[in-house]
Amino acid sequence: MKKPLKGQLGVLINRYLQVRRSLGYIHRNAEYTLNEFDRYLSQHFPNAKTVTRPMVIGFLSSNSHLQASSVYIRFISLRQFCRFLFQLNPATYVPETRLIPTGPTVRRPHIYMTAEAMKLIKLASMLTPEGSLRPYTYSTLISLLWISGLRIGEALSLLREHFQTDQFHKTSGIALGSVSQKSLRRPHLTIEHGKRLSFLAGSGECHFSATP
Repeated sequence: MKKPLKGQLGVLINRYLQVRRSLGYIHRNAEYTLNEFDRYLSQHFPNAKTVTRPMVIGFLSSNSHLQASSVYIRFISLRQFCRFLFQLNPATYVPETRLIPTGPTVRRPHIYMTAEAMKLIKLASMLTPEGSLRPYTYSTLISLLWISGLRIGEALSLLREHFQTDQFHKTSGIALGSVSQKSLRRPHLTIEHGKRLSFLAGSGECHFSATP
C-alpha cells in the first residue's frame, strides 16, 4: 500500500502524475522519487509551497549514498516535475540540466546457469499469440544466443548468406571462429515444438537444424 503524501506539495505531485499517466506514460521511478522528495520536504521544509534551489540541492545530497547514475535519474524526474510546477507558479525553481553530472552507467553482467537458460527458453516458447511464429522465433533466438556465444546485435544481423547449407544432412551452419572455445563446448540443446529444433556445438562451428 502506498504511503500518503505528507507535504503541501503532495497535491501537486499527485496532479502531475495523473497528467502524465493520462498521456500514456508509466512513471514508477518518478512516483518513487517524488514520494521521497515530498517526505524530504515534510521533514526539512514543512511549509514549502513551491520548489526552491536549496530544496533540490538538499534532496539530491540526501541521495549521495546511491550511484551517480541513480541520483541522475532521480534528478531528471524531479526536474520534469519542476517544469510542470513552473507553468502554475513562475516562482518555481527549475534545475539546470547540468546541475549534477550524469555519472557512468554501470551494468553488472549476469551469467545464466543451464537451468535458468532452459527456463527462459521454455517461457519464450509459451509466448502468444498461439499458433504464431513468435514463440518459435524468440525461443530459437535465445537458444542460439546461449549456445553459440553470439551477441544480440550479431544474431539479429545474420543474413541468409551467413548460413552454410549441407545438402546431405539438411543442416545450416554458422561459422563462429570468433566465439570462445568455452561457449562451443556447452552441452547440446534440444527444444520440442511439435518439430525438434537442435543446436549442436562443434569445433569451430555451431549448427542449427530442424527435424520433423
